[in-house]
Amino acid sequence: LYILVIMFFIQFVDMYPGLKGYFNSNGFLSAKKIADYSFWKEITEKNSLLRTTYLNNETQFFTLHLREVLLSKNIKSTDISTHGRYNRKQASINRSNLYKSFDQKQFPKNMIFAIDSHNHLRNLKYIFEKENIGFFFRNNVWIAISGYKNQMSENDKKQFEKYNPITLKKNTKINLNFYNTNSIHGFGWTHNNLLNNKGMWTEGNLSILLFKINESVSENFTIKIKLKSLITKNNELINFDVNINNSIMQKFNLKNVNELKEDSIFIKMNKNAIKDDIVYIKFIINNPVTKLELLQSPDARKLGILVENFELINN
Repeated sequence: LYILVIMFFIQFVDMYPGLKGYFNSNGFLSAKKIADYSFWKEITEKNSLLRTTYLNNETQFFTLHLREVLLSKNIKSTDISTHGRYNRKQASINRSNLYKSFDQKQFPKNMIFAIDSHNHLRNLKYIFEKENIGFFFRNNVWIAISGYKNQMSENDKKQFEKYNPITLKKNTKINLNFYNTNSIHGFGWTHNNLLNNKGMWTEGNLSILLFKINESVSENFTIKIKLKSLITKNNELINFDVNINNSIMQKFNLKNVNELKEDSIFIKMNKNAIKDDIVYIKFIINNPVTKLELLQSPDARKLGILVENFELINN
C-alpha cells in the first residue's frame, strides 16, 4: 500500500500541470476561442456561402486561418481551396466579374467574404463604408457580410478605422508590386511573371488605384502612370479608359506603349475638384486578352496593360 501511495503521488505531480489546464474547461477553449466559435456558429447559420475576394488555387485561408470554419457543417459552398490544377481563365473572369459588381455597390446577400489583403479591405471600405455591410476581424482574417453592420464590435470598428486610403505627399513615386499589401492598388490586378515582379498587370475589365493626397500637394498637380507593356491580339489595338472619381478623364487606343510620351499616361488634376482629397482611379479595359489565346504561354489570365510605376507631380 505504501508503495502504491508513493506511485500515485509521483503520477499526480507529473500530471498536475495538465490537469490544472483543464480546470473549468480551460484546456478545451479559451474565452476568445469560445467567442470566435459562437460568432462563426451564428453567422454561418444564415450565411452558408464563404468566398474569397481573390479566387486562387493557393490560398492562405484554407491552411492558416479558416480551416475549422470551412469544415463547419453550416458552410454549404466555398471557392476557397488548395489544388494543383484549376481553370485559370475562368478564375480570372470570375475575379473580374466580382470586382465589377463591387464597384457598382452590389454586395451579394447571405454570403461571407474573406478579404484577401489590406489593399482589398481599403477598396471595400471606400465603396461600402456607408452601406449596411459588416466588417469583422476574426481568426486573423477580415471578413465582410451584407446586412451585419450593426453587429460589429467596438474592437472591429476601432481596427476598421485604421484602413483608410494610403496618403501620398507631393512628388511621390511608387514602384508598383502586386505583392505589396500596403500600397495604392485595389481590385483587379495580378502579378507580373515570377522572374520579374517589376510592375503589375491589369486583369479583366476593371483595375483600381486608390489613395489620398495630403496638404503638400499643390492645387494643380499631375498624375503620371508609367506603362511597361501591353498585350493585344495581332493587328488589334487595346482599348481602355482612365476614369477618376467616376469621371472619364482619358480614352486610349494603343498598339504599343511607346506611342505615349515617356511610355506614360499624364493626367492633370485640380485639387479643389477632389472630394475629401481621395482619388479613385479606374482602368476600364474593354478587350483584355490571354497569352494563351496568343499562343505565347499557358498563362490564361485576361491581361491588359502592365503598369510599372505611379507618380504624383506638383505642377
